[in-house]
Amino acid sequence: MPKKSRRSPAPAKYKDIGDRLRAFREGTGYDGHKDFVSSTSITHNAYSEWESGTKRIGLNSALKLIKRHDGLTLDFIYRGKTGSLDVKEETRRRIADALSRYGTI
Repeated sequence: MPKKSRRSPAPAKYKDIGDRLRAFREGTGYDGHKDFVSSTSITHNAYSEWESGTKRIGLNSALKLIKRHDGLTLDFIYRGKTGSLDVKEETRRRIADALSRYGTI
């Protein structure tokens, strides 16, 4: 019988982007993926893969989220520029707090 590999799972390739999506979602008051992607053609499964960092969110999908969520920007999603977020200061702090918990800042 072959031995089972005890290797750790590979790190999520797009973890930073996923962490930023999750931080924005939570910082703006959404508990789950379903409500966050409502009114878009984005599926819960696709969003879950982006947030977990296993897949990279494409430009068209990022633009759909930006259209749905005021204040979200491409600079924040792809480059982590929190200064580009057009949100209230309290929301910006919640997002920054979430990012620091995830080790992304």
